[in-house]
Amino acid sequence: MAANDEQKKALNRAVEIIDSAERAVTQKFSERQFYSNMYNTYDDVLKAKQWWQAKFAHALPFFTIETKASFLYEGVFGQGASGVWQVHPWDQFSSRSAEVTSKLLKSQEDNSNFVKNFYLGAKSLNIYGDWFLETHWDHKKRLIQQPDQFKIGFDGEVQRPVVRRERQDPIEMVEKNQPDASTLYVNSVWPDPKATCMETARYICVRREIPFETLKKAEQDYNLYINVDNLKGTQMPKVKGKYYDSEPYSPHYKSGNPEKQTSSPIDTENQLVEVIDIIYPATGEIESIGNRAVYLGRTLRYNNLRNPIVHIKNYEQHGKFFGTSDFKAIAPMWKLINQYQSLEADNMLMHHRGYTKVQRDAGPNVQEAYGDLSPGDVIMMNNLGGSTHERPDLFAPLALQAKQALIQEAQTPMGMNEILSGATPSSNVRSSGQFSQLANFGAKMLSQSVRTISQGLKEVGKNWVSLNYELLDPDATVPVLGQSGVEMIQIQPGDIPPLANVSIRLSSDLEAQKQQKVQQMMQLVNMASAQVPGFAASKATKDIFRTLGGSAFDDPDQYFLLSDEESAALRTQQFRQQGAGQEPGLAGSTQVPDPNQIAAGNATAGEAAPPTI
Repeated sequence: MAANDEQKKALNRAVEIIDSAERAVTQKFSERQFYSNMYNTYDDVLKAKQWWQAKFAHALPFFTIETKASFLYEGVFGQGASGVWQVHPWDQFSSRSAEVTSKLLKSQEDNSNFVKNFYLGAKSLNIYGDWFLETHWDHKKRLIQQPDQFKIGFDGEVQRPVVRRERQDPIEMVEKNQPDASTLYVNSVWPDPKATCMETARYICVRREIPFETLKKAEQDYNLYINVDNLKGTQMPKVKGKYYDSEPYSPHYKSGNPEKQTSSPIDTENQLVEVIDIIYPATGEIESIGNRAVYLGRTLRYNNLRNPIVHIKNYEQHGKFFGTSDFKAIAPMWKLINQYQSLEADNMLMHHRGYTKVQRDAGPNVQEAYGDLSPGDVIMMNNLGGSTHERPDLFAPLALQAKQALIQEAQTPMGMNEILSGATPSSNVRSSGQFSQLANFGAKMLSQSVRTISQGLKEVGKNWVSLNYELLDPDATVPVLGQSGVEMIQIQPGDIPPLANVSIRLSSDLEAQKQQKVQQMMQLVNMASAQVPGFAASKATKDIFRTLGGSAFDDPDQYFLLSDEESAALRTQQFRQQGAGQEPGLAGSTQVPDPNQIAAGNATAGEAAPPTI
């Protein structure tokens, strides 16, 4: 369909908006390329060295980012089976709705791509300082070929029954129908240049590269675009600056990014199209432009979701839209470490053989003879002390100490000193009486990173609730995987609210609460052991565990190795073997049960002493 005058005006207006946003963010591409080089252990300053000099960069940025990303994953998700999002009741009649919505979000979390791509987003947050999450409704259909059917018929010619094989038609099945969150390429988000945060942005441009056939299918099945056929014959424009990672750290690196210059027949049959979506948060409308030459329409894709982009900023600063990279604080130290490393390598490679001093009166041709010296050769000298061989130190001890001090200092703002000392995500969640432990700077950084991510995930959870309210089948049945197995949840009309009070249940918080709860229970167990005699001690211990553990564990009884009857039978047998002449219930000197026999994590009794406070 040919574009009319209104669409041409809208196209020109949209292109001006895109160009303005691109000019403002182009400088950020170069900064992020520098941080990409650091992550890939490449220091461009080393290019200026001579060919015979060592060009060695320390891998500190790489292993700190990978370790920290794993730490953050454990701090957010961990081993918990209860899900990240918890929906709370908003009035006295909404308890069931809140419970059903929480379980629904847990099921959708398990089936989403968001958890799978968490590492990608966490590394983007730490390397570049920004993590952009796009919330969307993921509806996927798939054609399934049914197996052939065999039917018995009668053949009139041969006058006998025959078996016929009939091929069945494929059926269309819904493979996925739920909200999801995708991690966007950090350079693909171009915000309003005058915005200081996502809440004050008048528009956000998101650049994508989408195959033509995918756009055509979206136009036909979901009416997301118009004028898709007009894209044929247009070329994808070149993005300014270092939009793509130019990979100077690659062994086969050549300037100009040759990987982007390759072509094949597929590029003609199903060409890639640059699609830039301009999101207007005030109205929720999305305006799309193809190859900056074709107007693809302006639609309202979701009625209740104004801005699908969630921006998580690292070390947020007032008045700045983008976050701060972890590498910004350690870049000067890292460059100095690289210089120390290269000097050390040069010193070892060039001077490890040492050098020889020859005096002028040593004799004729002595210097020349040293130059051609072979094992077993004899040199004639007038003065036996006329030559000396020296081997300097490979590297000055003070320089080695300075390099090691720089490495340790660079690990502190990255939180590596806390991780390497054995800290866990739950150990960074301190109680009110343990704030003195937060004097460690690395612990503060790790705790702050987990909290920053949790605030962004809270927005994602709210967006998922809104999308479920609008698009989820009101009579759906959802399987929820919990600690007790799979539970089927029936969604009824009215169960999903349009808005909800969503909180984040971090794995680090839950584990810390469990540890504190176990300590409290063990303290009461120690007190009860001295007061409850005989067989009643085991029962009292279990009652304490059931009472206090109910708030921390889904099923406290699953941690018991023995039932109450089995514990009583075992204690009776032990009492008879001891040959005590006392009544079981009055044996105040009877040995109290070891709490390790109660917790299922210790299969053998007596492996460890119960903790005390």
